[in-house]
Amino acid sequence: MDIFGHTMTRAKPRSGTFGKTLNVVLLPDARGGDIHYTLDGTDPTLGSRAYTEPSLLDRTLTLKAQTFNNGSPVGFSMQEEYILDKNKSVPSWLKTLLAPEVKSVL
Repeated sequence: MDIFGHTMTRAKPRSGTFGKTLNVVLLPDARGGDIHYTLDGTDPTLGSRAYTEPSLLDRTLTLKAQTFNNGSPVGFSMQEEYILDKNKSVPSWLKTLLAPEVKSVL
């Protein structure tokens, strides 16, 4: 839910700059359903990639995601901008502490 009480598909963490790689988790609209996403800034459809598990970003991209239930969009779609900055570093202990289990690379 956003600050105005709207339900929507969400990404954690939100937009930002990262160094090397970034773990991203997508969360569906509060009413449930399947998430579909794109990495090129186009609007997601049922034909877009289906989200199944936390993913690892390793490049600059525009992530858009939408929850679908019974073939129809549910709530608002989301858009996040992730920018790779190879000069940015995060302490390894913090990265390990905050990272969800990752099984695939987007």
